[in-house]
Amino acid sequence: EGPGGDDIVIEVDRSGSYSRNEVLRDKDFEQMSIEEQASAKALLRQGLEVLQEIPTRRFRTDRRGRRYDLRRSMQLMLRTNGQLIEIARKTRRHRPPALVLISDISGSMSGYSRMFLQFAHALSSRQQRVHSFVFGTRLTNITRWLAERDVDQALARVASEVRDWDGGTRIADCLERFNVDWGRRVLSGRA
Repeated sequence: EGPGGDDIVIEVDRSGSYSRNEVLRDKDFEQMSIEEQASAKALLRQGLEVLQEIPTRRFRTDRRGRRYDLRRSMQLMLRTNGQLIEIARKTRRHRPPALVLISDISGSMSGYSRMFLQFAHALSSRQQRVHSFVFGTRLTNITRWLAERDVDQALARVASEVRDWDGGTRIADCLERFNVDWGRRVLSGRA
């Protein structure tokens, strides 16, 4: 109470403490409004540093590299009449690993499959090797269709081409088809 018996009201500014990202991170896709889905799409585009790059067997020139590059050092010596002025160095190249995404598009997963396909499209558009498959009663490779620049056109193409959307599901048969038909092609090289 104040000196005259009045109640003192303290107002707290909480404008800097709210984060829409935190709300979207824990929310179920089926409970999202259209505005929240648009915000989630924007978040997908912004922060897709999902996997660390893996080292390859190849090397690239690097001034601070840990290995000596004998071939490049010899080329530099030829330019300076056989005098070794600078020792060339090299380091390993790194590349993002290939990803294989398999999504269930049966009726029970319809609320999640569209957002998952938007995630797959966002990964595909970042110059990363992504192989995308969907299954319900049969397995369908949708990698080419997700190469479309516009996400809505890509998903419309997928929805028009995939015949078993929102139907039943045959998980074991579809995974067997993946292993037989696609496993060796897309799972090689640390995918």
